[in-house]
Amino acid sequence: MPARLLLPTRLLVLRAVYVALMLLCVGGLVAAAVLVPAPAPALPVVVVLAIGMPMVAASELSFVLAGLQHAAHGGRAVAGLRRELDALPETRHPLGL
Repeated sequence: MPARLLLPTRLLVLRAVYVALMLLCVGGLVAAAVLVPAPAPALPVVVVLAIGMPMVAASELSFVLAGLQHAAHGGRAVAGLRRELDALPETRHPLGL
């Protein structure tokens, strides 16, 4: 995942709602295309949207879930690593630098 700025939790939740609404819209589009016979020129557009929009939603959702997971842990992992690093003994450089 590319490095991105951390966003506030509220914005991450709004993005998750956006992803859910996008997937509902795709489901509605596919259902409408199946129930009401769609004209032939519209079928390629329906197929591209039915495949592409869930792919976009999946990429967006992975970022949202990573951000929410980071917000939930509150940096406890970094603090734990720093405690472990502080517990290591200090050693002299082998070359005396």
